[in-house]
Amino acid sequence: MDFGVKLVIAPQKDSPGRLVQANFGTPLLSAAKIKNESKKTILSYRIGWSYVHDDQMEFHKGDLRSVPSGIRPGTTQDVAGQAIPMADARQVIFFIEELTFSDGKRWTSKKKNVRIQRD
Repeated sequence: MDFGVKLVIAPQKDSPGRLVQANFGTPLLSAAKIKNESKKTILSYRIGWSYVHDDQMEFHKGDLRSVPSGIRPGTTQDVAGQAIPMADARQVIFFIEELTFSDGKRWTSKKKNVRIQRD
């Protein structure tokens, strides 16, 4: 499906979890997979996205989604589709915004690490 906008996943190399696959359609992020790169079980996640305009990046975050069975360290889990509206942007970057772990600790992404993806 051609949206006329570049749709990408942010690398998030040093984060404890990251998107490793995404399918785009209706809804815009119709499905994805998250990989637990940490040593703790993930109990919830929040997907974020950024609209890249000519002069700025506009950040948004989705709903917190719980994973009752947890995402164990080193494993991959399917992510539910996200009803993300299409905006007038050059690029839409998807990333893990937030993770909650089995020990109660929370991790939040740093916006400065979400960068425009060049070809």
